[in-house]
Amino acid sequence: YMPGGTGKSPAVNGKTLPGAEYTTPEEIAKLTCDLTGESHGTHTSAIAAGTIVGSYGGMAPEADIVLCGLANDLTDANIVNSINYIFSYAESVGKPAVVNLSLGDHVGPHDGTTDFCKSLDALTDAGRLLVLSAGNEGGYKLHFGTTFTNAGTSVAQNTVLLIDSDYYGGSYESAIDIYGSDASAFTFQYVVIDANGNQKAVSKKQTASANGTTFNMSTHSTFKNYYDGSGTAWFGVDANSGKYNIYIEVSAETTSSNDEDWYLGILFWGAKGQTINGWDIEGYTDFTNLGYSKFVDGDSEMSISSMATGKNTISVGAFVSRNTYPTVGGNSYTYNSLTNGTIATFSSYGPDANGVQRPEIVGGGATVVSAVSRYDTSTTGADNYNFLAAEVED
Repeated sequence: YMPGGTGKSPAVNGKTLPGAEYTTPEEIAKLTCDLTGESHGTHTSAIAAGTIVGSYGGMAPEADIVLCGLANDLTDANIVNSINYIFSYAESVGKPAVVNLSLGDHVGPHDGTTDFCKSLDALTDAGRLLVLSAGNEGGYKLHFGTTFTNAGTSVAQNTVLLIDSDYYGGSYESAIDIYGSDASAFTFQYVVIDANGNQKAVSKKQTASANGTTFNMSTHSTFKNYYDGSGTAWFGVDANSGKYNIYIEVSAETTSSNDEDWYLGILFWGAKGQTINGWDIEGYTDFTNLGYSKFVDGDSEMSISSMATGKNTISVGAFVSRNTYPTVGGNSYTYNSLTNGTIATFSSYGPDANGVQRPEIVGGGATVVSAVSRYDTSTTGADNYNFLAAEVED
């Protein structure tokens, strides 16, 4: 099934889905791939149901396979339609089905209340299992959380935005999704912090605007001495979770060559006892306190994918069953960062925002030997092919 294909349009429960389905051996034989520079779908499909070749094979080599090629049309609607299509097909041939989603993101409150999570919950049933990747962010400080402790409406500690562990304040391209514990409003200010943790510039408290609230750093009396760029925020109560939500996008670059002397931060304000949690959703930001105790430090403790927090779905993490693999040329390669018999350092975990520990299960998910797509242009060299043949997977 391919939403962008040109074959026969599929129908589920009397409703026609966008795209095309290919079901006969002749139709399938004419297909190539949906993306010429990827092997992720081939790799994971072979792990699940690949034919046994020598000492290697999929976990369920006798299983039938239904593939949904979404390419660049990886929208929530297309994913849900694809799952519905697979379950409908399985029912038509009288078989149970397990759908694997090796994808994830951090948009949303991480409590299973998004439309996407609820749609997945509604599709599961007896003989209909949905498994989702826990995520590959277990080694990143992509989450922060803090509870306001001062009386009344007061300032929380700073959470400094840092691109990565060795970056020094030059430019920021960040997107952050922050949720309160209930519908109570909170707000924030942009702030510049020097290398000693002292405040050098601060914006006014940001308030809601119909089209998003934009702060122009380039025209601010003191911010312009440090950064050129802007930050835009959207405020409101999330209709599904009932929690107050602020979504922030920052695009800024230093105006000086002395970029090791300061950092861009966010200063949050809220009522005493209120808790907020925020996630980086683009993968470019680590939250860190730079070693200063008065700031909030980021963590990996809630790095579980928001997609994997539904009530009826199963989240899966990665276990290191091997860290060495043989190459096609007869050599071997070892990932020194991975230790056999442990949870993979990259594997995301919970709890989620409801306090539920995740993932539910872990499986061999590092240095997995599997297939690559013959159409994948990135496998043209022997070294690349050997590497991709044992792609780190969750």
